[in-house]
Amino acid sequence: MGLDADIARYLAELAQATQAVAPPTPPTLAALREATDAGLRALHGPAEAVARTEDFTLPAREVHDRVRGLSPAPGAWVEIDHMGKAERVKVLRTQLAEGGGAPGTIIDEALTIACGEGAVRVLEVQRSGKKPMSAGDFLRGFPLAPGTRLRGPG
Repeated sequence: MGLDADIARYLAELAQATQAVAPPTPPTLAALREATDAGLRALHGPAEAVARTEDFTLPAREVHDRVRGLSPAPGAWVEIDHMGKAERVKVLRTQLAEGGGAPGTIIDEALTIACGEGAVRVLEVQRSGKKPMSAGDFLRGFPLAPGTRLRGPG
């Protein structure tokens, strides 16, 4: 009994000591997302309340940074008049672009939108209930001519 009992007791003590100093198991990605969502809900209410209509009266840099910060969720979105009713479209990616005009106005065929200062080119969008798509694919099925005004807040 001697040596086997000593080894068993030693292994049990070693396991107990290791648990005391071992780092905790890292959280899963799902747990991190849930904690983030819970924090957003605590700060802002339901996630839908955090999603925001993009305000194109702001400088292009600020619009671009807000889209980056809100993508993919909760999201920055615009409303576009389509076949007599407003459709919400989530803006997922943009880049700074040259150009100007009335804030919120599409200024070219590449979905460049005038801002308070400068412009942003929309690179990727997501229509409600659809998968994310490039701006080019979006425009093939949802044509928007230069001069079209996107609805923002208000």
